[in-house]
Amino acid sequence: MRLFGEISENLLGGITPCGRCLFFVGGGGYFQGVKSFDGFSPKTVTLRFSGGSLKVTGENFSVGKFQSGDFELLGRIFSMEYFTAAAPLVKGKGPL
Repeated sequence: MRLFGEISENLLGGITPCGRCLFFVGGGGYFQGVKSFDGFSPKTVTLRFSGGSLKVTGENFSVGKFQSGDFELLGRIFSMEYFTAAAPLVKGKGPL
């Protein structure tokens, strides 16, 4: 999709995003690059990407599709919060 290429180049300085999402008028969304998901309920779901996690909150959630990294979320989305993947801790050493 050319649009995502332009966004990556213009807004992200050429950084390739780990996932993509589109939102539907009236509710729901379509997410690409999803590795797995957990914490699913009618009001929340956490989507796992290669570079982090996206917590989505809303109402009346159901999974429309999850196949080959494509995740279709049905329901009304109110908010999203992205968390980057934390660097693994080395045994015996804490964060600096």
